[in-house]
Amino acid sequence: MTGEKIILWGRPTSTNVQKILWLLDELALPYDHKIVGGQHGGLDTDSFGRMNPNRTVPVLQDGGLTIWESHAILRYLCNKSGALQLYPVEVGERAHVDMWLDWHITVFWPPIRTVFLDHVRDQKRSWDDPVIVSAVQAIHRNLDFLADAVGKVGFIARPSFTIADIPLAVGLNRLVSMDLPVALHSHVENWARTLRAMPSFDSVVSAEQPIIEQRKMS
Repeated sequence: MTGEKIILWGRPTSTNVQKILWLLDELALPYDHKIVGGQHGGLDTDSFGRMNPNRTVPVLQDGGLTIWESHAILRYLCNKSGALQLYPVEVGERAHVDMWLDWHITVFWPPIRTVFLDHVRDQKRSWDDPVIVSAVQAIHRNLDFLADAVGKVGFIARPSFTIADIPLAVGLNRLVSMDLPVALHSHVENWARTLRAMPSFDSVVSAEQPIIEQRKMS
């Protein structure tokens, strides 16, 4: 550990930033939050570009160390704080957590993101647009797969909460906030209910509320 307070850069309405807010609260790590991105701007400055040439959020600074990419930050924070219950050290258990972190990025999140950006937020595609229809079909398949996983052990990667649960729960929270005609299996509802009861989940709920209110006004 560096002994200096962590700095998190990013807007709280970003799902990728919400992942980090959740874990920081769960680990009770002190941090400063610099709100940038989206309507807040700041990503096109030279100073931010030096931190992250991709000009995306989140970015985490810890002393002289700068990290971008949300799942890399999740892993770093667990390793930094010794949170082995959230990111197991045993190679097989850790690989299982990593597997689900990657599944979120490559499979679970992309169709939700498509529906949110193209249909809900930007309203550039109608509900019967082939792109949206295909994305919704993928969401249904992924929710069935998710239900099977959490139905077996209660959580995603093992019988207790790990960082693998965080991105999937954040993504599911965004999906539910869109009020789409998507039914959740009881296994998924039970898993989500357990996570929503965690005090650290409040950081995600409070961050998501502006998204919900903005959608209602549009």
